[in-house]
Amino acid sequence: MDANTKKLRDNYLDWALSHSSDGVRNYEKKPDRFRFESDFAIGELNFYDLEKYVAELQITDRKTDETAFFLHFELNSLDYAKELFGEFWDTYQMVRDQRKVRVLLSCTSAVTTSYMANKLNEAAELLSLDYTFSAVSYINIYEKSDENDMVLLAPQIASEAARLLEALPDLPVLCIPPGLFATYDAPAVLEFVRDSWKKHRMRERQEVQKKSASNIDNNLTILAIALLPQGKHKFRIYYRYYHHGMPEVEETVVKCHLNLVEDLCDILDTAACRHKKYDCIGISVGGVPHHGRLDLPCRIDPDFDLEGFLTERYHVPVLIKNNVNMAALGFFARHSHYRNLAFLSVPPGYRHGGVGSIVNEKLSEGSHGIAGEVKYLLKQHEKGDASDFRLLPDETLEVVEQYARNIIAINDPEILVIRSAQITDMHVLYERLRRDIPADYMPKLRKANDDDTLEYMLLGIMMMCISDHGGKGA
Repeated sequence: MDANTKKLRDNYLDWALSHSSDGVRNYEKKPDRFRFESDFAIGELNFYDLEKYVAELQITDRKTDETAFFLHFELNSLDYAKELFGEFWDTYQMVRDQRKVRVLLSCTSAVTTSYMANKLNEAAELLSLDYTFSAVSYINIYEKSDENDMVLLAPQIASEAARLLEALPDLPVLCIPPGLFATYDAPAVLEFVRDSWKKHRMRERQEVQKKSASNIDNNLTILAIALLPQGKHKFRIYYRYYHHGMPEVEETVVKCHLNLVEDLCDILDTAACRHKKYDCIGISVGGVPHHGRLDLPCRIDPDFDLEGFLTERYHVPVLIKNNVNMAALGFFARHSHYRNLAFLSVPPGYRHGGVGSIVNEKLSEGSHGIAGEVKYLLKQHEKGDASDFRLLPDETLEVVEQYARNIIAINDPEILVIRSAQITDMHVLYERLRRDIPADYMPKLRKANDDDTLEYMLLGIMMMCISDHGGKGA
């Protein structure tokens, strides 16, 4: 490390230390490391002297033991480093505000559950437990669910649990045992909640460990990247090394403020230093890739040759593809008995999404790359920023029905895979479509959660790299 880099690092470290005092304890400061702890999070700023001098920012949520923020970047500009630390600190404060496990109780009118929530809050405070309880009527449960970590249903609406589990795949939905609810036994309900939360966290960790291997034989080492929107502002960027078709190393970058070009470069710079060399890079991202450019409003200049820029910078071929197209291709790789299929994604927090289609065993992208850009179907109905519009379940059902009807009429798929957390019952969608489409022409309908969608995207972009860059396919 030269003298200028050392000075830059020391200045950045001192600046970061002076801007992180909210509830922080147990500082650890070393020349190449700054670590702090609070009651709700662990924050780290680490430096690595690799081929380039790299800074790494990470926040671990103590409530979930999960990474809430992870980012690495080449340290060559103090202003840019400060900007990224600002994002880091925004996330830290967000974790602070969400440090308690938030439990939403619901019954028909919220009268009895409001009383129960008050008793549970009193018990949690008395026992110094990080749980907070609120109540809502069932009719409003969808509007409040994304602000909570768990849903508890009163016995009188226990029959709605299956529907809610479909609509809220990332939340545990539980029914309060009738005996505990009838007696308002707050300590026993609190113990039931704590035990259920621990089991939920254990199941989540086990699911992560079960991520499927690709087993697509080829002779390439591929760095595959997938961007998955988690809401209007939050993105998760996953990258994974495939060596001869098998996943080896993977990491997740969590971003609340996405700067597409800079964030991709930060990931690729650090990956080039920390991991083995790769033969090509595949990037699965929203928008319309066309001749190396990317039409993704508010995220990148549509005239900027992103593929060419990254290829020149990293000296390996770079391939950029639409993420829903890659999800369709990945699904097809796993279910190759279908010749025609479609994958529809409507992310949370967005009015529209996209469709990827396999037609006669081939991915259909169109002449300009806009095949599947279903936002154009509803353009006449949109007001303002179409991404700034959170649909309620009934509205989502109506939009997805319109999309599905067009997909079936145009492509006639054997199966339609749908990523949409707000679709609560696929049978309801099926029956609505059946009003106009004969049963003989109806495709199978299948839900995909975010984890499934991610796996398909990574697998799809890896396969496109094999096809485009000379690897040996299976």
